[in-house]
Amino acid sequence: MMKKIACLLLIFTLMLCVSSCQEKQDPPTQNIYSFIYEGQTLSVHSEAQAVLSALGAPLAYSEIPPCGRGDLDKSYQFGSFTVQTYQENGVDYFSVINLKDDLVATKEGVSIGNTQQKVLDTYGEPTSKKMGTMEIWSYASGEKADGVNGMDLEFYFDVNTKTVKEIVYRSWN
Repeated sequence: MMKKIACLLLIFTLMLCVSSCQEKQDPPTQNIYSFIYEGQTLSVHSEAQAVLSALGAPLAYSEIPPCGRGDLDKSYQFGSFTVQTYQENGVDYFSVINLKDDLVATKEGVSIGNTQQKVLDTYGEPTSKKMGTMEIWSYASGEKADGVNGMDLEFYFDVNTKTVKEIVYRSWN
């Protein structure tokens, strides 16, 4: 009986050693959250030109002085959503994607008008919550330490109805 117990303890110890020696994978640090529209994937910090070309002419377009990093910020309105880009070395990258109505949804299926419970069921507990004229839940993706390639997926809720009023994918820059 003692040999069996010693053998089981040895096996258990070996299993612990093997499992602790396995290579651990870090979670992805950027572009976890993306928005898909008409087969085009829009992700914060990804190159914008090919996607914007595929989407066609925007309803509105403007250029604004950079308010973060980069050389030039641009804004495009496509009806149910708007996007903003920043430019570095002549290349445009998405910095903000803003969903405006229930004709579009996140890749995971959340749209304007959904409840807080739907957001919780889909994304779990938010990284942070803020209260003001609207309640804002943020889901962070990336490394806050460098503040460069990360992003937040933000849900803005009506404080009375607890329903989504706006969805924003926002870069940290």
